[in-house]
Amino acid sequence: MLRQYSLDLETFGKGPLACIVAIGCVEFCPTSNVILDRFYTPVDAESSVAYGGQMDASTVLWWLKQSEEAREAITVEGALPIQMACVALSEWMAPEGDHKNVAVWGNGAVFDNVIMASAYRNAGIIQPWIYKHDMCGRTLRALRDLIGVDVTAGAIEPADAIAHHALHDAEWLAGQVMAVIRRLRVADLSYNPCDDFVVPAKNEVNCGSELAESVPVAAPSELQGQGDSGAQ
Repeated sequence: MLRQYSLDLETFGKGPLACIVAIGCVEFCPTSNVILDRFYTPVDAESSVAYGGQMDASTVLWWLKQSEEAREAITVEGALPIQMACVALSEWMAPEGDHKNVAVWGNGAVFDNVIMASAYRNAGIIQPWIYKHDMCGRTLRALRDLIGVDVTAGAIEPADAIAHHALHDAEWLAGQVMAVIRRLRVADLSYNPCDDFVVPAKNEVNCGSELAESVPVAAPSELQGQGDSGAQ
């Protein structure tokens, strides 16, 4: 069985090469609804930029408007250079180099996992999971909404959580993923939404049906040779 991790990054940018300033990650067990382990480190922004990380002014200005606690979490002393942060995450996530048994959940399909993978690539370090085990929490939550599964009562919420703190956000994401998976395991999957779809009768179809019926349709034999005559 794949080991399950949720990953959250705080960054000074929004694109796939965004400058990373904090990494939060938790290992969790979706079947037992338990967080097994936690990883957090602030990242030195200068080293992230030196290894290809990109900053944008709008994101930096956004950070200036966040809480003091959130800003302190990314500006504390002892922040790791990005290459050391990558190594530390790999040793924690896959200490024996068993990358094929690791699944990593990000909150969106094009943010956390993509940015972290770019950081590994730019630092010349193999990332501790393979591409086909990239997971998207936002997609899972969308499926939750589509089938009407309410998970708010069963989701784990981190105590005294700070908004935009990488570890707290990773814990929140793990709680959401576990809650959705737990509900899906016990849901009535025999229900087919297509059973509620009714094909309207001909006289109930609107959207220009009367106009469509009044337009003559040529038989296939009448269309033969039209392409050639038009080209002459």
